[in-house]
Amino acid sequence: QDIISNMDVIPHYDYSLFEDQIFWRPYNGDVVRSVDYELSRGCIYTCSYCVETTIQRYYGFKERGKRGALINAKNYLRTKSARRIHEELSILSKEFKINLIRSQDTNFLTIDRTMLNELADLFKSEPLDIRLYIETRPEGINESTLDLLCRLNVDGIGMGLELSTQSFREDYLYRFTDQKRIISAFEMLKLANIKRTAYNIIGLPDQSEDSIKETIEFNRLLSPDNVTVAFYSPFAGTDEEVRSRKMGYSGMYETGIDPQIRTITTNSNISTEKLNFYKNNFAKLVHA
Repeated sequence: QDIISNMDVIPHYDYSLFEDQIFWRPYNGDVVRSVDYELSRGCIYTCSYCVETTIQRYYGFKERGKRGALINAKNYLRTKSARRIHEELSILSKEFKINLIRSQDTNFLTIDRTMLNELADLFKSEPLDIRLYIETRPEGINESTLDLLCRLNVDGIGMGLELSTQSFREDYLYRFTDQKRIISAFEMLKLANIKRTAYNIIGLPDQSEDSIKETIEFNRLLSPDNVTVAFYSPFAGTDEEVRSRKMGYSGMYETGIDPQIRTITTNSNISTEKLNFYKNNFAKLVHA
């Protein structure tokens, strides 16, 4: 099917289908009324393990640049208009008493900047009692974007570290963010009083136990407000899944994938028992 470039044509989501209890969620020691919501679709990056890359290929976007960015990404990214977003958030706030939006945008700070500034202006002229939790990448955090995030009532940000070894991230995962930029992003967000969550992955093909220990140490250095860790999941069709399969770490069309519950890959460098240990104790070790 053709890509839907104008997301305003997508009908409003019908949240009345759900029981009221599903809107109550834990958040940083509190209980809030929250829903998942998308302002946009698409990502400009081509991380080798990410299922987004299979969607990119489905729509014919198959080339990446030297730094992991999607070639011709502007034709792949799409967004709702600022007015449409504000209208939908207003309904959620007034009719469903939602006060936290869990943004499901793949990379919030690569959303069209003009639209985001228009939305920030609407938040100022027509205020809503709503905060946002978003996901983005550390290299997008700077003085300009920090100001924008504050204007958009962003309360928390999740950022993928994946693992601490920069050469591994670049050579195998196609993520090109140096350590200094990551450290700077976490420091700037702390000063702006925006909560920071660090996302980590364990069990990647060729990852060693030392790599996991180094990642724990890097998280200690960053001192995020929240730490999450997931088992590597070999999503079919991704570059990392193909590499994993060729190495014998996973099979074709793996089922039962759940990055929070189980690892379904084998790894000659580290046993399943040790992976389970680090999964169950990662946050404790970071905060030890």
